[in-house]
Amino acid sequence: MAAPTQLPYTNAQVEQLPKILIQEGMCNDVVDPDIFFSEEIAEQEIAISLCSICPVLEHCLEYAIRNEMYGIWAGTTPSERQTLNSVSVITPEFRREAAEIRFDIESEILTVTQIAAKYRVDERSIYRYKARLRKEAS
Repeated sequence: MAAPTQLPYTNAQVEQLPKILIQEGMCNDVVDPDIFFSEEIAEQEIAISLCSICPVLEHCLEYAIRNEMYGIWAGTTPSERQTLNSVSVITPEFRREAAEIRFDIESEILTVTQIAAKYRVDERSIYRYKARLRKEAS
């Protein structure tokens, strides 16, 4: 596995689904909302076609690019959303690793060198992370 270019940080939260999507989204009128998360190509195409006529498509895309790594959102697949924006989608795995790194730093059981080796990053990244934690605490 390639080394991460940046340590994950846990402060980024998933945004709450905007009310306009809940109230006006075409996906709310679908009998089987699971089609938006289906592995079946035919069901994905149905979901994409529903998105194409949705009145809140732009709002959905803005939300999905920042928050959703699974399913069809705004007529796009996860890989399409990632290419639309350079902002990384924060995955559950990303959050779990961030929590582990934060725990290792705060517990002070491991040295900076050991933490850097464990997460395959340079020591400088760990020092930056520690500085960020200190700044957050103040």
